[in-house]
Amino acid sequence: MPCCLCGSDQAALLFSARDRLHGSPGLFFVARCLSCGLMRTQPQPSRETIGLFYPPDYGPYVETSYDDKGWLRRLGRKLLAPGDTSIPPMKPGRLLECGAASGSYLLEMQRAGWVVSGLELDPESAERARSRTNAHVHCGDIENAPFEDRSFDLVCAWMTLEHVHDPVASLRRIYGWLRPGGWLAFSVPDCGGWQFAFFRANWFALQVPSHLHHFT
Repeated sequence: MPCCLCGSDQAALLFSARDRLHGSPGLFFVARCLSCGLMRTQPQPSRETIGLFYPPDYGPYVETSYDDKGWLRRLGRKLLAPGDTSIPPMKPGRLLECGAASGSYLLEMQRAGWVVSGLELDPESAERARSRTNAHVHCGDIENAPFEDRSFDLVCAWMTLEHVHDPVASLRRIYGWLRPGGWLAFSVPDCGGWQFAFFRANWFALQVPSHLHHFT
């Protein structure tokens, strides 16, 4: 398959890996583009079959910890994963979350004064997010979502871009949704860090084949 960033079909296979998160069958390779260096999973599940690698107990689909009133758990989340909720300093406005899952982050931001919308590929999770927030949560992918251009002050994509088939097209689409001066806040696993270099195929955040691209 060609590289989604530069179009080159020349790649070096780095290592093979299996689905350690859910135990799905199959052997997958992590390949690095010889032209631009972007790493990708190869082969990749198609857009039609990718859902098979997200079982009903997939963590974000059932995550409801933002509802949890325990101060110790909330403190632990902030200490262990501060990037999950880090946004630029700005007044509440219109927010879109790409990869909204069951709506936990949308609910938290709604309580903080934001007018929220969501985008989620899994139908059951999208419906759960709607029921929890009474917000517009579109079920579908980023490239084909019907949101109007210049609609949002902030778009968040927490651990989402590594899951999409064409991150370049997705980022262009997100750029169009932002108002002048708007922000995209996102996170991805860091394949430029020591954990990837040390653990390789056994790195927890590798998560093939649902992680289609691997960023540094």
